[in-house]
Amino acid sequence: MTQNNVATNRNLTTSDNRNLDTLVHRAPATDDLLALADWLGTNGAAHLSPIERIELAERLITRRRFLIGAGALGLGVITGCGPEEEAAAPTATTVATRTFRNADGSDVEIPANPQRVVMLHDALGLLPLWELGFRDFAGSVGAFDGNGNPYFRGMAEQGFEPTDVEFISNYAEPDLESIAAVDPDLIVAFEWQTDLYDLLNEIAPTVLMVDPNTVTLQEGMLNFGRLVGFEEEVERLEAEYQQALADLREAAGDPSEIVISKIETAAGGGAELGQFYIDAWGDSERILREVGFARPAPQLAIENERAYYSVELLPEHDADLLMRITYSSSDPEAEEENTQAIKGSPLWAQLNAVQKGQAVDVNGDLIGGFGYSPNLTYINTLMDLLEGLDTSGDLSTVDITTPTPAEE
Repeated sequence: MTQNNVATNRNLTTSDNRNLDTLVHRAPATDDLLALADWLGTNGAAHLSPIERIELAERLITRRRFLIGAGALGLGVITGCGPEEEAAAPTATTVATRTFRNADGSDVEIPANPQRVVMLHDALGLLPLWELGFRDFAGSVGAFDGNGNPYFRGMAEQGFEPTDVEFISNYAEPDLESIAAVDPDLIVAFEWQTDLYDLLNEIAPTVLMVDPNTVTLQEGMLNFGRLVGFEEEVERLEAEYQQALADLREAAGDPSEIVISKIETAAGGGAELGQFYIDAWGDSERILREVGFARPAPQLAIENERAYYSVELLPEHDADLLMRITYSSSDPEAEEENTQAIKGSPLWAQLNAVQKGQAVDVNGDLIGGFGYSPNLTYINTLMDLLEGLDTSGDLSTVDITTPTPAEE
């Protein structure tokens, strides 16, 4: 293959592994992006802009690491472009695969029994798979606490200790080099991460999971179960969950006579100073609706989105029980500032729930994330809060709406 093939094949900036592999074989074995970009500029890629050459250099580095990890580069099995560069027959044992359906409806071949999974969301991916009993993780993205220490959200709160799982990077910015460095055989991404899909596939087979917040708990968990072959465990946990829901309905009596409000004030949630917001997604919201608790109308008027409100609108979100969901924060000072802007307002003190001592902070780290464990914790929390609840207060400032409860 001649040098000008690099210039004439503009598909090198897409997912053409054959051309990438040949270029990896010819390029200098360096991780210096600028040096590799300069080499590309003098070896057939002068037509690309400097930024495009750097992007291509990054892809070459990622692809080379993958091939080295797979044993392909050392074995000389990179596919060439001519008869003189025919690939040698692979000597490694062929890995059994199976087909998995992505969130976008496309199919992808994945290892039948993945051994080194990288997860691109901790609370929505690592947590539910760990709960099902799957342990073969090479790494996962996570978050940083207020002291800058990395951790996986929701795991310790449910008693899980993923000590052997490598921390990849912050969940908001998955680091491709760190992913490649742990040599995964399967990468689990989500439908909102399609912009990374081609690059991730260069490292290892990648699946796009449905956003767990947009399906029922059972549907989402079955999707994870199918991914790793743990469907039977989902059936057991679903039965436990349904019993807990039945217990909650019994404890509530007539839920339409109990007004529950759920707000959040986290500075990291995009709220400006003095704002609170409503998250109308996830199981903590779905449980309230399915059981049939009465709610402030604005909180039922939105679906699968986040809505922001100024502190002046607090009276419209009053209730018999007002839950303020809180989370660990990487910026405790900003968190405290916004908390005081809300709870320090005279309007807060005038709320029925506050005056009756029924405005409570609920630890979102305990009830957040996707899986049966956080939802069972949430149901138990609600049952504790319902015990002795006073529903005789004045809620004249609230437009109260009652959803149609789901069938038991």
